[in-house]
Amino acid sequence: MNIAKKLALLTILSAIATTPSSGATTTASDNIRVSFHEPSQFADIDYDGMNSDKGQQVVLDRIRSVFAESANSWLPPSYQLEVTVRNIDLAGEYEPHREASFPRVVKEIYTPRIKFDYRVLDANGTIVREGAETLRNDSFLSDPARAFRANQEVAYEVSQLIRDWSNKMKRDKLS
Repeated sequence: MNIAKKLALLTILSAIATTPSSGATTTASDNIRVSFHEPSQFADIDYDGMNSDKGQQVVLDRIRSVFAESANSWLPPSYQLEVTVRNIDLAGEYEPHREASFPRVVKEIYTPRIKFDYRVLDANGTIVREGAETLRNDSFLSDPARAFRANQEVAYEVSQLIRDWSNKMKRDKLS
């Protein structure tokens, strides 16, 4: 096994080992719930190039944790956030004419996207904000942090879309 294959395998195994396994709907924290609507139909959540269940679960767990981490900066403790992810398309593609161990090809035409619905409820269960979001970043390759972070974080580009949305929610303040 060559060095590139060994590194890819180690990255996948360490991500799987450090990511808790869970189902399609889980609680990200006490007041943040993230679910995935028909993840088998998502455009691209293939983390390992083999479209394995474990590789896909690594991506879903990462997305769930990014929603929880970023929402904690703006969501009041007594409020609830419910997110239903409808689609994910990671940056890049595993091109079909390449062997499975070949790395993900990242080009501007393979933009990261995420589609989700959300509801914010106050302490009484009243909906104070809700919406449907379709986020994408056509200039993701221009992100100066990408060169370092994309190799360090699972689903970095989609995670960054979530963090950007969360920063917008923080600026807009709940009323």
